[in-house]
Amino acid sequence: LYFTHNVINNRRWSFVGLAISYSLLIMTHLPTTLIFSILPLAYAAVEAAAGQKLRRLIIVSCAMFVGIGLSGIYLFPAMTTQSSVFIDRLSTGYFSYQNWLFFSRFDLWTFEKIRLLLLVIDLAVIACSTYAVINQTKPASHTRKMASFWFGVAITGILMQTDISRPIWFIVTPLQKIQFPWRFNLIVSLAVAVLCAYAISCVKKGSSFKFTKAT
Repeated sequence: LYFTHNVINNRRWSFVGLAISYSLLIMTHLPTTLIFSILPLAYAAVEAAAGQKLRRLIIVSCAMFVGIGLSGIYLFPAMTTQSSVFIDRLSTGYFSYQNWLFFSRFDLWTFEKIRLLLLVIDLAVIACSTYAVINQTKPASHTRKMASFWFGVAITGILMQTDISRPIWFIVTPLQKIQFPWRFNLIVSLAVAVLCAYAISCVKKGSSFKFTKAT
């Protein structure tokens, strides 16, 4: 995201930094890569200036494709040797996404699901609270836009863990390789961290902000 931001602002070496960091992400964890990959593109689409959105999206996309090429030393064997692994076993029973969507099959692995549910509720409360605080301060239009973007990311990540998103999981079959919908807490946690930073910044800058009983 750092290098994506720099690409949008046309800073030196940002293309190289994005390509290398994305390749390292791929070689670290493929399910995380699958979840995260839409974010740089979405961020570029929202953050870039009106007349530069398409250009910046193309540059970000090209850098990510170069990153895929750089990770080829890991990615190519991983994709071409799957016949040597019991892939079917990694998508059934405990490892099936269908058994981990809230609130389906709550009778299976109930204790683990309760812990995960408490985590999701915690993140949802923080996301909603910080977003409310940001809007209370009447921030600049850019801050409001980016806060809304990250709030949308958080809500999307939470909904992808619920049974509401089942049709998406069924239609977009690569998502099923993620196995556990709770892995979407990756982007939820990231979005919540950004919202907290925006809220703290707005409270410090916004002299008109007042803590009301409702807040």
